[in-house]
Amino acid sequence: MASLATTNVKTTAVTSFFEGVNLINDNYRLFTNMHREDAAKLQIAALTGIDDISDWNGTAVLDPKTIESPAANGLSLTYSGYGVSVNISKFDVLDVPGIVEKASRKLGQAVGYKYQSLAFASVAASFTTNIVDGNPLSSNNHTLASGGTRDNKIATALDRSALANAIQVMREFPNYQGQYTNFADMPLVLIVPPALEQTAIQILDSQLSSDQMQVNMFAGRPISLVVSPLLSDANDWFLCTGMTDDSPYQMWERSAPMYTIKEDDDNRTIKIAVDFALSTGLGPQPDGLVASSVT
Repeated sequence: MASLATTNVKTTAVTSFFEGVNLINDNYRLFTNMHREDAAKLQIAALTGIDDISDWNGTAVLDPKTIESPAANGLSLTYSGYGVSVNISKFDVLDVPGIVEKASRKLGQAVGYKYQSLAFASVAASFTTNIVDGNPLSSNNHTLASGGTRDNKIATALDRSALANAIQVMREFPNYQGQYTNFADMPLVLIVPPALEQTAIQILDSQLSSDQMQVNMFAGRPISLVVSPLLSDANDWFLCTGMTDDSPYQMWERSAPMYTIKEDDDNRTIKIAVDFALSTGLGPQPDGLVASSVT
């Protein structure tokens, strides 16, 4: 058997690995804030903006403001390492043409799937995982600096009226300082399970909204549809900002996938391996999301 050094197996295997990665849908990137900082731990400060700008006469000392936060530490992400090695014997390489390339392709799919599964696990946890103010990411009781609460959780089944209401909720949802944002006017992402795919397509893509020839308010609006079988609840749905830098869904790629292939000197086994490190988290602020928990 020719060694890896004298054949193109290594080159084609590497290509097959990345082809496998690309076979898995990475549509979670439409709504996920991706980080690649080189750090032992990633700290995302719970910055909440500055409240109302004071009057100024042009000569007085400017009014000092302090960036405030409803919690001291914001969101802290600690990465987890992932890795696997696949060993293929010399005789399997001889007996099964292309087995190294095919195994590399499967390995790439597994890597892509891990990223995808972690991203949608975060989405599914929107109603249960607390953020810095002590409430789940989607909640009826998010705090305000001035007191009182704000609400980014609804409980209605997906239809045109429910989506219109979600956009209204997003438009009327203030940040911690009580200021309104423009998330509702910017690109949005509607995230649904497969059971709601048909409904979502009809809502977003129909030119008309009824037999009364009413114009569909969502037609042509920048709302992307993401459908994932990793969302196990058939009724819950999520409307998130498509401005990913402001998304409350966080993913930190501490170490990108490192693929290696080599031939063992002792037993001639071909070893293909990959390792990477990731972390996900929610928040630190609930801004940019409205979600519906339907019972």
